[in-house]
Amino acid sequence: MHEDLKRILYLEDVEEIAEIGLMALEDMGAFLVKHCATGQEAIDAFTTFKPQLCLFDVMLPDISGLDVLKAIRAMPEGRNVPVVFMTAKAQSHEQELYRECGAIDVIVKPFNPLRLSDEVKALWAQHNESQNPTALSA
Repeated sequence: MHEDLKRILYLEDVEEIAEIGLMALEDMGAFLVKHCATGQEAIDAFTTFKPQLCLFDVMLPDISGLDVLKAIRAMPEGRNVPVVFMTAKAQSHEQELYRECGAIDVIVKPFNPLRLSDEVKALWAQHNESQNPTALSA
């Protein structure tokens, strides 16, 4: 049995989108969320916040979400933390690129705030099952 998802590092630079995302994740999903508005802020917060999952925008004002993912993967404690991208740049070839870079999936913007926490929980469960397929039969 995998542990419940509680801690999410959320990287979104557009304040209005971040507010909606935070409301969906904290109020509806009951997650503990650390919001960052820049890629560098997310990189800096990663080791102290110790997220179980990262939810990253791709297009940011300082560095891209892909570069943030690369920086986190370079940290020993970031090698296995699942990352989901939330982006409007979500054509099939772009989604494939994000997965090839190490994201477990992509949530397309505009996202449905009423369904966001359930989508994140489902991705968390799917990721854990893929990491430990025998957990279901135990």
